[in-house]
Amino acid sequence: MAFELEFTRSATRHLRRMPRRDAARIIKRLEVVAEDPFAPNLRALTGTEQGYRLRVGDWRAIYELRREENSTVVARVIHRQEGY
Repeated sequence: MAFELEFTRSATRHLRRMPRRDAARIIKRLEVVAEDPFAPNLRALTGTEQGYRLRVGDWRAIYELRREENSTVVARVIHRQEGY
């Protein structure tokens, strides 16, 4: 069961500002996650923030799975030095 991939305004803005090659790699990996959102390699966020993290090189995509809507919502895309 594939999930629809959605991006918040913030995530879209970050993807547009980063190097195109890195943005393409992140989007490609997120499409794989959307195809199988319950893969065993999911990394849940800890602490106060809910959702999951996807690591792609030096970049991190923070997203949440909305099972009722069958969607994967990418909330933020950040460089690893920026923290979560």
